[in-house]
Amino acid sequence: MNKLKILLITILIISTGFLSGCNQKENDIEVDLSKVEVVNHTVETIKDLVGKDYKKITGYISNNAGILIKEIKIEITFYDINNNYLYIKNSYVYDLKNKETREFSTVYHSNNDNYNKVDWDDIKFKVIIL
Repeated sequence: MNKLKILLITILIISTGFLSGCNQKENDIEVDLSKVEVVNHTVETIKDLVGKDYKKITGYISNNAGILIKEIKIEITFYDINNNYLYIKNSYVYDLKNKETREFSTVYHSNNDNYNKVDWDDIKFKVIIL
């Protein structure tokens, strides 16, 4: 009786493991990331309502992958002048059509401890298809 219970539990666990990933391949589409890229960006210094600085980072992402991309996460990484990692922010773009370029943005406020250490000429972008 105990062997039967152990066998049934084992089958149940294995079946759950196999079935949990069944729909993933069905909806996955292979996208050439070299065709979805950040093509330009600007950094603008702005003052908030109390006079403190913040930087607005505005970028443009272009889709030349041949398909509509439902959701894109853009990781914006900040480094100091010695290329040491300081901070990361995310921005999202939704429903980017093929051959379309769209704006995205984020802000980095001077209240952040590392604000004065950032090398504003060395911001890196990573494109992630979700």
